[in-house]
Amino acid sequence: MDETVSTGDRQVVTVIGTLIGGQGRGLTGPREMREALSRLPTDPRELLERVSRDPFFRSMMEELGFALTEPGRGARDGDKVKYPPATTPGDQFARILNILQTAPDIPPRINAALYRGLGLIPGTELVREPMRDAAGRSGITLAFTTKGEIRDRQYLFLDPDTYAYRGHRLDVGGVRDHSDSYAVVTTGVVDHPGQVPGGPAPHPSDVVDRPDLGSFPRNPR
Repeated sequence: MDETVSTGDRQVVTVIGTLIGGQGRGLTGPREMREALSRLPTDPRELLERVSRDPFFRSMMEELGFALTEPGRGARDGDKVKYPPATTPGDQFARILNILQTAPDIPPRINAALYRGLGLIPGTELVREPMRDAAGRSGITLAFTTKGEIRDRQYLFLDPDTYAYRGHRLDVGGVRDHSDSYAVVTTGVVDHPGQVPGGPAPHPSDVVDRPDLGSFPRNPR
């Protein structure tokens, strides 16, 4: 995911890395992420169990919640914190959503298994009424409602023809007036950071790398 920023008569491309796994992992590149996904089982129950157990797939929000509720926890394996598995439906949903949001290239059979895995998580349902994503497009919509005192409602948007992931919306407390929504407009695979599909690669001095510190991409990919 790239941002182009003008600095006088020069444009600098900022490459926002994928921070899968959060603290201690650093940036996860597209090749490493695809290799990790390709090793997942295609059976949806087995995939959900693997993603829930493997801390590699933990979401940033899950890690932030762990840090806030378990400050200074001493459960460590060497220098690595031993993060608990995702056992709640909310954490399981967040892990699969995190993959769909941040992985630039998901093997098709794994992508299908991820969707089927979502269907196994309690609280996930298919929305029957037509809904539009942040880009105004109508398509397939899945919803997930968090149980508890604050019943947040999340929506996951898919292309009706290709089933490609299109975006996400979070209604805090289930209220539409308090929501955060974004859409994936287009994606592309290139050889160099900052390159536009079909275009030349920018000069290395014009490319700056930085991690994305948020759980959700702030701009369309």
